Amino acid sequence: MMINPEQQRNLIEVTDLTVRFPTADGGIATVVEGLTFAVAPGEALGLVGESGSGKSMTSLAIMGLLPPNAQVTGSIKLFGSGHGDGVELVGRGDRAMRRIRGDRVAMIFQDPLSSLNPYYTVGDQVAEAYRAHRGGSAQAAKQAAIAAMEQVHLRDPARTYHHYPHQFSGGMRQRIMIAMALVCEPELLIADEPTTALDVTVQSQVLELIKEVRATTGTSLLFITHDLAVVSRVTDRVLVLRHGVEQELRTTRELFSDPQADYTRMLIDATPRLHDLDEAGESR
Repeated sequence: MMINPEQQRNLIEVTDLTVRFPTADGGIATVVEGLTFAVAPGEALGLVGESGSGKSMTSLAIMGLLPPNAQVTGSIKLFGSGHGDGVELVGRGDRAMRRIRGDRVAMIFQDPLSSLNPYYTVGDQVAEAYRAHRGGSAQAAKQAAIAAMEQVHLRDPARTYHHYPHQFSGGMRQRIMIAMALVCEPELLIADEPTTALDVTVQSQVLELIKEVRATTGTSLLFITHDLAVVSRVTDRVLVLRHGVEQELRTTRELFSDPQADYTRMLIDATPRLHDLDEAGESR
């Protein structure tokens, strides 16, 4: 069931977010402009648009992972129990952001192979994410890592713990990345195109896993994708971006049944359907 963000305090509120970069010719390029949205506790918000629409830049701004030359204005406030009026993330130093990143807010990246260190076992990498924020003994971190790996349905996690990234398929590596993101039980999970590099069957499995994680943990989700077919399966609301500017923000059901923006209708029309593929085959 979708949680209406107007009925309770939001988990995160982004207000008038603008991201700019200096260009080689001395100008300024605006990649996100005046973006405002919120995510409620337990809600899944989709961020949709073509390449270059500002989706990933928005997520990197939330995570504090933009390059040093990025010019960020506006507000990103993270709320939660014991945090009063919220924690402002814009302008927050890297040391302070490291305490939030991976703990209260975690991210699943697009390419798990490039995100995992080939020289360390996958278990050690999940355990290190735990120790970085929770401390404790190496044994406690190992047990937390094994529990997280079991949560994402990796077979025999106690044995899998000692394997290296290259020993896994793309889908299994993405499960490991999800385990790493979940090991500290984050309040907000950001998934940046997590299924793009996977084949259709594995993509479906990962999407079902993300839905299961939401149902069992209650974590909020910011799901970033260019694929409307994917976003329709995992989100409660959808924010459509073009050139860094909001086109519309509606419930997922409303967006697909009655899109308001021309750009949204164009994206929906461009989504392949089995009926279209059948007709294409007949025409040959």
